[in-house]
Amino acid sequence: MRYLGLRSNFGEELYLGNQPGADGLIVQWKHPIWNNAELREYQRLGEIAYIAAKRRLALEFIRSHPGTFTVISLKRIVYFWCGAPDDPRVHPSNVVVRTTFLFMMTLLGLWGCLRAIRKEVPGAWLLLATLVFYPLIFYITHTHVRYRHPLDPVLLLCAIYLFASHSGGKSL
Repeated sequence: MRYLGLRSNFGEELYLGNQPGADGLIVQWKHPIWNNAELREYQRLGEIAYIAAKRRLALEFIRSHPGTFTVISLKRIVYFWCGAPDDPRVHPSNVVVRTTFLFMMTLLGLWGCLRAIRKEVPGAWLLLATLVFYPLIFYITHTHVRYRHPLDPVLLLCAIYLFASHSGGKSL
């Protein structure tokens, strides 16, 4: 699909997160980078047709397995905000520490953003809109902790506002 000179790979991303065996993360072994059969299919069909075929497969899976789609989408929401499980060989950090940190940043950032809205801070609604709308695509395709990195500065700013607005000093 072309739009203003850009091509979308949405169909493939939707497929990589929504197919038999999907658990909320990317089904890596079905990606042409890691699967020679998929690479040959990609080469045979061409990029546009390959992505369109994957989109059809993903939509067919979603239509025929709405419960599974709902469950894995809910998992993706949790994974986005609290961190997705990683293979310890790839990401050797302590999962409990990482998950706790990500959850606390999410909680404090959202709390700070809501406090800023309640205090009618200019631009607070824009920050909330960013936190609400940016991750929507990852809730239906697949997610990874690195996909939330663009929001981390927003969460940090809102968390700082939360603490600063409670300080005994000048009111923000």
